[in-house]
Amino acid sequence: MKYVRAAVGMAIVAASSPYVCQAQSPQRYNVQPDSVSVSGISSGADFAHQLHVAYSSKIHGVGLLAASPYHCAKDDLSKALQYCSKIGTEFGQPYNGPPTPDYVESLVSDTKKAFNEDQIDDPAGIRTAKIYLFSGTNDTKVPQPIVKAVELFYTKLGVNSNNIKTDYDVPAGHAMVTRNYGNNCNTSDPPYINKCGLDVVGRILEQIHGPLKQPGAASKENLKAFDQTTFFAGDVSAQMDDHGHVYVPKACSEGASCKLHVALEGCLQNEDKIGDQFYTHAGYNEWAESNNIIILYPQAKSGPGNPNECWDWWGYTNSNYHTRRGKQMTAVNGMIDRLLAGDLLPSAKPAALDPCLVWGWFYYSCKWLSP
Repeated sequence: MKYVRAAVGMAIVAASSPYVCQAQSPQRYNVQPDSVSVSGISSGADFAHQLHVAYSSKIHGVGLLAASPYHCAKDDLSKALQYCSKIGTEFGQPYNGPPTPDYVESLVSDTKKAFNEDQIDDPAGIRTAKIYLFSGTNDTKVPQPIVKAVELFYTKLGVNSNNIKTDYDVPAGHAMVTRNYGNNCNTSDPPYINKCGLDVVGRILEQIHGPLKQPGAASKENLKAFDQTTFFAGDVSAQMDDHGHVYVPKACSEGASCKLHVALEGCLQNEDKIGDQFYTHAGYNEWAESNNIIILYPQAKSGPGNPNECWDWWGYTNSNYHTRRGKQMTAVNGMIDRLLAGDLLPSAKPAALDPCLVWGWFYYSCKWLSP
């Protein structure tokens, strides 16, 4: 009898709930397939660079702050720390950089070889891309000559100089640069967001898309957490957080034609280190709201060989890290594809419990425990 009462109680609650138990029309997005772009700071810039090269048929614009050239580390952590960045000097290691023109030429050859082995898209697709590069004059972690090697890499792949915009004269440290949020401009300290009087996000997006409407007011209601584990099958070796965030402007949630931009944080900028600062204060959401741009914020996390929650740009996940076979690359590309298909990203875990189930379980528990 207890089982019957429990089942009946759950059915009654489910049937009588006024809103959540009713079938809802599925929400769909309308993302322009030729509108996908990426950007990032530090390891996020390196990863954005990798995404652009590996998926150049899909990604048509990129903005990079403090990046090193594609596959610069060549699966070698010491090279990442001592040649493709200057971070090793913080641990007493020598700096052997920056990458020379001959080394950049070898990276271009590696890129073409990866295409011939079907590991990346045809790099010919990169030639028409719109590219923005930033390097602060006070950045001692990734000095300007390294970022200029990225510019050389793109030109060697056939990108016209008119398609590359650079900012190399801002006295910024190693950080995401904003107009008026964060630390003093010349610093390189947590949360690695600096106020420099320059709206770098605006410069990135207008370099990619042309003139845009001025940024509007972002709405907290339009920023949602989503479950990332779906995209890497729960493989902990991918070193990705269990959730990311996505900002969906009101018009995009109502079916308007929208663009898609992926924004990638740097090392030590995960939510558990700096809270919501990157995905609410870097400056993307305001431009997104007024210009119908969905902003995707994936998150990496720490793990073996990666204590600072960096994106994989030297090979801590596997040797395919920089190609379409890379674990993180496959995961983020899956997120992009899902949004391009018009589908919502899965809700973050733990999601709020369905009131139907909550009340049903309450009724069930009471009846189970009653005499």
